[in-house]
Amino acid sequence: MVIDLPFAFRLRIRRRPDPAGGWNRQAAAAALNDLAAEFSDSYFHRKRIADALAARDLDELAIARYREIFPLVKHETDKRCEVLRQLGRS
Repeated sequence: MVIDLPFAFRLRIRRRPDPAGGWNRQAAAAALNDLAAEFSDSYFHRKRIADALAARDLDELAIARYREIFPLVKHETDKRCEVLRQLGRS
């Protein structure tokens, strides 16, 4: 599966089997964390990254990313509510 983030065309994370039969969570988490550092001031990019982490069952990392978004949306009620909703789902 390829990440569906339009700005991540150069980083393709595919589900790779590991010895336990799953996919490589560490590689996915590392790549998404690198992207989060690259787009530290963009609400939309950071939210897509947090959503991608949550979709891959990396809930602890997704929660941390959602919490980092709050300073970016402190004066925008609609975006703050959206982040809180996603945070509650993780």
